Amino acid sequence: MKRFAFTLIIFVASWLGMAHLQAASSEIENAKSYGAKGQVTLHVVDSTGNDVTGAAVLAGFYNPTEQSGSTSSSGLTDKNGLFTATGKPTGDMQYQITKEGYYKTEGSYWFYRQNDPSVVKDGRWQPWNPTNTVVLKEIRKPVPMFAKYIDFITEISHKGLTAG
Repeated sequence: MKRFAFTLIIFVASWLGMAHLQAASSEIENAKSYGAKGQVTLHVVDSTGNDVTGAAVLAGFYNPTEQSGSTSSSGLTDKNGLFTATGKPTGDMQYQITKEGYYKTEGSYWFYRQNDPSVVKDGRWQPWNPTNTVVLKEIRKPVPMFAKYIDFITEISHKGLTAG
């Protein structure tokens, strides 16, 4: 009798676990297809680790079910170098950060992580509002770069050369 009860407990526990994983899987697939609420705080620092105040941040959340195909969040970092971006992506957020005296920095944050059953809960990507540190590199001694465009077709025709 003890063996039967133990086997029954194992079976019920397995069934409950499978039901939970199926529900989580369904919620993940829904989030990947239609989006889930996502929020990330970007902590913008310079190369020495000091907070960068007043940096312009543009964050884009791709979602093909939105009319425009994406949502965006933009603004400036606060006195602590923080900016919180919120949207409804299907998997990731792309960001661009600019400030005079610094090189433009671009990056992404992935909400969706494969094989993680806890990545979405109650319509929100998890972890909710993580802090992602981004380093802006200072422009110190810029080197002027020159580029010359040469139109070989025009050069050939001016010299009377023909292809063939």
